[in-house]
Amino acid sequence: LVPGTHSDALVMMSGSLWDVRNEFLYATEEAEGMAQTVGPSQLLEDVSAIDRAKRKAIEEFGQKFTARLKTLHATKN
Repeated sequence: LVPGTHSDALVMMSGSLWDVRNEFLYATEEAEGMAQTVGPSQLLEDVSAIDRAKRKAIEEFGQKFTARLKTLHATKN
């Protein structure tokens, strides 16, 4: 059997932490999530691959941004 169709999803996120009073940029971070689904074209839905890619991007972004904020906090003390 040949698998058929590939559905690839890429979700890219970026975020920044600004001080709005003095317009100082404290931190910025980017993250990506990728997912792939393979199957017959009649049954393949892109939504599942997109949802998995979103979850991966959000998880990676959360980890990276938390680490960046911890580093920022450590340098302030």
